[in-house]
Amino acid sequence: MRCFIHNESQGIEGGAREVEVTINGIGERAGNASFEEVVMAIKCRKELLGGVYTGINTKYIYPTSKMVENYTGLHLQPHKAIVGANAFATKVVFIRGTYEFISREDIGMIDTNEYGIFLGKLSGRHGLRAQLLKLGYDVSGTELDEVFVKFKDLTTKKKHITDDDLERLVCSKTSQSQPMWSLGCLQVTHGTIGFSTAAIKLISSEGKEKIACSVGKGPIDAVYKAIDSIVKAPTKLECSNSALDGTHAISSTQVITSEATTTFQHIAPLKKANGLASIDISNGHTVSFINGNGEDTDFVVSSAQAYLKALNRTLTLKHGQS
Repeated sequence: MRCFIHNESQGIEGGAREVEVTINGIGERAGNASFEEVVMAIKCRKELLGGVYTGINTKYIYPTSKMVENYTGLHLQPHKAIVGANAFATKVVFIRGTYEFISREDIGMIDTNEYGIFLGKLSGRHGLRAQLLKLGYDVSGTELDEVFVKFKDLTTKKKHITDDDLERLVCSKTSQSQPMWSLGCLQVTHGTIGFSTAAIKLISSEGKEKIACSVGKGPIDAVYKAIDSIVKAPTKLECSNSALDGTHAISSTQVITSEATTTFQHIAPLKKANGLASIDISNGHTVSFINGNGEDTDFVVSSAQAYLKALNRTLTLKHGQS
């Protein structure tokens, strides 16, 4: 368990009963230890630490890590101990207990492929809610209806819906407020010759429709410029990342903007495709970060949704401060 054995464990043996921890490594340079490593080390090796215990339900460790990842937009590195995507990845399938003293079930990591549980276009509300409950989300009523509508739309684009897809659908519905601008439709044209063009229709919170066209050095650049011509938010795009892994994967987008007068720079691929597009925005001189989410199998649509949601949150903050 890395430095925990040499630091926090010594403190606990010496009588300390409070340990400062961090989730997903956020709060670096503060001297905090990894939450999941500390908790699981105490649970698995408590006899070496004088029989201490935490009382923490470890089955919520992985869901908590994913929730923090979704809300912050900071992707968790796959090699992260215990909660990383590769933590339990192995080609050896016999007698896992001989080399894994922590199981994925201990931390609440559910492998839908292993248990043969898939959600698809024939799945109903009860099946969706049951799977969400297993993931730690108690969704019902109108909120469940909204998630179900997004779920059914996603099943027309993806054959099997994963737990990551469900978590991001829930987070996108529960975290969004009334948008000032929503995406009506968009159309892009691009090829090997000439500039890419984008036509987009946005709908304001009052129901008014506005259409804009723009050209750019690629479809994403053209779409973002068309959005900017309508929204006119006091931000400027500096970096955009998109990823698409496989035919039925959902694209993942990360964007950073600021009030500086820099121009659009590049689109670079992420190593891992996630359920939804995610955006980071640096807004103003305080360098605060705002996250937006969007989901679609088309990375252009996903990027437009994510960028637009981030701009909506920027405008909301501006109006709240004025």
